[in-house]
Amino acid sequence: MKLDTLFEAAVVAQIDLLPALSVPSGTSALEAVKQMRDAKRAVLFIVSGDQLVGIFTEVDFAKKILGNDIGSDAKIDDFMTADPKTVSREAKLADCFAMMSQGNFRHLPVVDSNGKPHNLLAVRHLVQFLAERFPQEVLAMAPDVHQVAASVDGG
Repeated sequence: MKLDTLFEAAVVAQIDLLPALSVPSGTSALEAVKQMRDAKRAVLFIVSGDQLVGIFTEVDFAKKILGNDIGSDAKIDDFMTADPKTVSREAKLADCFAMMSQGNFRHLPVVDSNGKPHNLLAVRHLVQFLAERFPQEVLAMAPDVHQVAASVDGG
């Protein structure tokens, strides 16, 4: 099977993903960040009951918390991205990659049919999936020599 054909046919369920790290809505921002640090995770789901209400990433931390005096009473809800895009285990990997590219984000919560979050899909999982199945093709891909960074820092 060709690389592009596999990517179009493969689904999220084919990737071995770690369980999501979650905290309840209303958790203090400092406690939420501590839990991320202790678990060595870059992403945290914020839940209300068993429903996903937000996502908080290391980018959110860097942009919204780091260097700011947020106070011990600040809630993670004030810094999360509310109502994040989600995918199911049946979602096609190509669709997930397109969603991430268009939305300019690196992580997608994987939810069940009731909207309960279970796992986190990251761009690195998609790359790893392809690289494991097509190591020569992935390693031999030529870079786009005409690509220009949007800013000096590469963003």
